[in-house]
Amino acid sequence: MKLLSFIGFGDYKETTYLYGDKAVRTEYIQEALTKIFHPSEVIIFATKEAYQKHGENLKKRLKNVHFVHIETPKTQDDIWDLFERIVDSVDYGDEIILDITHAFRHIPFMSFLVMLYLQEVKNVKIRGIYYGAFEAKTEKGAPIFDLSGLLDLADWLYGVRDLRKYGRGEGIYTSIRNMNARFYKTNTQKKPKTLSGYANLILLLLKNLQLNQIPTFMKLSAEAKNGYEEFKAEAIEFLPPIRYTLNEIKRLTEFGCNEFGKECLEKQLKIIEYLLEKGMTANALELMREWIVNTVIFLAGEKDWLRREVRIKAERTIGWFSADIIGKSEGFEKTEWAEKLERDEKMTKLAKVWLKVQEIRNTIAHAGMKKENPDPNKIERKAREFLEMLKEVLS
Repeated sequence: MKLLSFIGFGDYKETTYLYGDKAVRTEYIQEALTKIFHPSEVIIFATKEAYQKHGENLKKRLKNVHFVHIETPKTQDDIWDLFERIVDSVDYGDEIILDITHAFRHIPFMSFLVMLYLQEVKNVKIRGIYYGAFEAKTEKGAPIFDLSGLLDLADWLYGVRDLRKYGRGEGIYTSIRNMNARFYKTNTQKKPKTLSGYANLILLLLKNLQLNQIPTFMKLSAEAKNGYEEFKAEAIEFLPPIRYTLNEIKRLTEFGCNEFGKECLEKQLKIIEYLLEKGMTANALELMREWIVNTVIFLAGEKDWLRREVRIKAERTIGWFSADIIGKSEGFEKTEWAEKLERDEKMTKLAKVWLKVQEIRNTIAHAGMKKENPDPNKIERKAREFLEMLKEVLS
C-alpha cells in the first residue's frame, strides 16, 4: 500500500494527531499516517523549496520514502504536469492512501479527480483520503479527518447514472459493497447491517430484468419494497448526501404484484415503459408479446397464467383473432376462449397490436436474419406507439 502526500515549506508545529483510538505525536502528518496505516511506500510531492526545508527530516523519520519534484502550478500546463506526475507515481492495481493536509490551494480538488481517474485507468484501490486538521486541535490533539466518504459518493453517482440512463445495477452494487466494506474496516463503533444484502438484491433484480425474466423480477421488486425503508435509513445514516439520489432505487420497488389480475397487467405495462426508457427496446417488445398473452388469459378468467398449457391456449386464441382480422382465420383453431371472447372489443384491439408487435419482435428475436430490416430508430418509435395501444386495452 502506498501513501501519497504533499509537503509545503511552512513551519509545522508538533502536535498529537488523533485517529480513532490511535495517537501519534509529531510535526509531520506523513509520520502520523505511516504509524497508523503502515504503508509499504511513501511518496511525497514537494517543490524545491519544500524539499530543502523538510526533505532530510522526513527521510530520517520515514522508511522507503520517495520525493517527486513538482512546481507550484502557475499555468494550465503546470496543472497537467502535476496531474501526470501523480498518475505516473502509481502502478496498475496499487492500493493507495491519499493525504491532502498540506496540498496547495486547488491541489486537493485536483487530487480527488486524479483518484477517480486512477480507479478507472489503473484499477487502483483507494483505501482512504485523509486530512490532518491541525487548526481543529483541542487539548487532546488534532483530529485526522477521513474524507473517503466523498469518494464513495462519487462512485455512488456513477452507479446512479448507469441505473437512471441504462437500467444497469452493477455500479450501484459495487458502490454499496465498497461503502459497506469501508465502514467495517474503520474504527467506527456503528456498522451498517443491511447495505450489503440490499445491494445483492438490487443486482439480482436488475439482472433478471436484463434477461427479461419478468415474473422473477416482479417477485424481487416486491422483496425490495419490503426492505427499502430500512435500507434508505441506513444509507442516509452512513452517507447523508445519498438521500437525494434514492428515487431510482425506489422505482425498482414499484413493479411487484402478489396476485395475477388487472393490477399485475398494469405493473407489467409500467415495466415495458421502464424498458423503453432505458433503451432496452428488444426486451420491451418481447414483453409486449407476452403481455398480450397474459391479457387473453386474464380476459378468459384463468388464474394459472404461467402454466404452459394455459399460455399455448391463449396464443392460439389471439392467433385466431389476428387471422380473422386479416380474413385468414380458416385453418386456425377457434378455441373455446375464442368462442367466449368473440364479442369482446378488447380482443379486437389486442389482435391488432399482436400483428404489429409480432412483425417487429420476430425481426429482433431472429437477430435480423433477413434481407431487409427496419431502421433502429423506427423500431424504437413503433415500440412506443405499441405501448400506447396496449394501455388503451386496459383503460
